Amino acid sequence: MLNLYTVYKAYAQRARRNPNNLELRNIKEIMKYLITQSLEENLTIEEQLDCARKIGIIESDQKQCRKLYYLDLQDALVTGSYEVEIPYQVINLWRESENSAGYVYLATSESRKNQVKLGATTISIWRREAAYLKRWGYEISIDWKIWTDQPLAREHKIKSKMKEYLVSGLTDGVSNEWYYGNVSHFTQIIVEECEAEEKYKSR
Repeated sequence: MLNLYTVYKAYAQRARRNPNNLELRNIKEIMKYLITQSLEENLTIEEQLDCARKIGIIESDQKQCRKLYYLDLQDALVTGSYEVEIPYQVINLWRESENSAGYVYLATSESRKNQVKLGATTISIWRREAAYLKRWGYEISIDWKIWTDQPLAREHKIKSKMKEYLVSGLTDGVSNEWYYGNVSHFTQIIVEECEAEEKYKSR
């Protein structure tokens, strides 16, 4: 069973390694479209295969690509032997509207000493705390928050600024949101990122 998100990650990695190659970036975006539209059941099998064919035409012209992923992709689509196992954080980020707004927040927990959680939500703070308890089995306290547009996209950018503090050795859905440090330090990083984004938009 081929996980379409695994194929997307391979294409995304190629695009990152070759930032000036617009064709590889195009492949990544076509694959992203294929995944999101397939999840919503908006594509017929012919439309899915058309996406795979477009990818194949581009990929086969890339001399540096030793493995042609589109061949496995086509086979999986034709036989129906595929699945879409994608982290909920990623699909929420992809689906986020340009007009959406919500909170980027920092939280702490008695269960995770000397660690701070970075998060983003479009629901109320108390509902987010309750949802976290239900999902992961322990309480968090959201100690700081800022209202912003596209909070999930904003959180994604902030993570890149905080990666050196990431709790290492942990890769599951909960632990990759926790960082060693304190709220005041990470507050400064978030505010600086938000201010930089606003200056960029005002140009």
